[in-house]
Amino acid sequence: MKIQPFQAIGSLLLAAVIGLTGVATVSSGHTPAAQPSDASKQESIPTLVEASFQKLLEVEPSLKTWKLMGMHKSPISISGDIRGVWTFTLHETGNATDKGKRFAEMQFDSTTGILLHYHGGPFPVAKVATRQKDYYLKRGQELMNQILGSENTKQFKTVSNQFIETGDTNGFTRELGGITFKAEKEQIELTIDSDGRLEQYHRVRLSPQKK
Repeated sequence: MKIQPFQAIGSLLLAAVIGLTGVATVSSGHTPAAQPSDASKQESIPTLVEASFQKLLEVEPSLKTWKLMGMHKSPISISGDIRGVWTFTLHETGNATDKGKRFAEMQFDSTTGILLHYHGGPFPVAKVATRQKDYYLKRGQELMNQILGSENTKQFKTVSNQFIETGDTNGFTRELGGITFKAEKEQIELTIDSDGRLEQYHRVRLSPQKK
């Protein structure tokens, strides 16, 4: 997985996002309901999606006080999988023009509720500048357990790729560790910073093996 420099999250969905009348915080402990300009088009967030959203808030507690900037349902995931998905976009202050403030985008399967995609940042400078591969592997497994649960994590037992890269973010250098956990039909790619924070998460279907 190639680490992408942080971009203003939401750029992939601005054209399709439901028109919102304002912003809402997520600190109440419940996934906010969509607020389209036409109330007749409002659709409730599925219970399984909300449950996965709450798990993600435990992984990154700071998200609980952020503002909901947009949400929408679509028939295709960011990775190109044909499946119904819900996408949420959050911002630290609710003002996208605030420089240096963090965005987060997350996408969930609309039927099963599983987390398919998460991208957060830009993060501040890390307290710990560098780590060994063993740290990133252990932290990746911990994050997988938090997001999937220990039983569901067991199927992703093969580590097919692991690397450490450094990149310039907000004018300073940060180290990022990437790990790919592989199952029979899917794989999950994680990017973690040297403080153990989850920056990227991608769950994608694998192409059928040709015989």
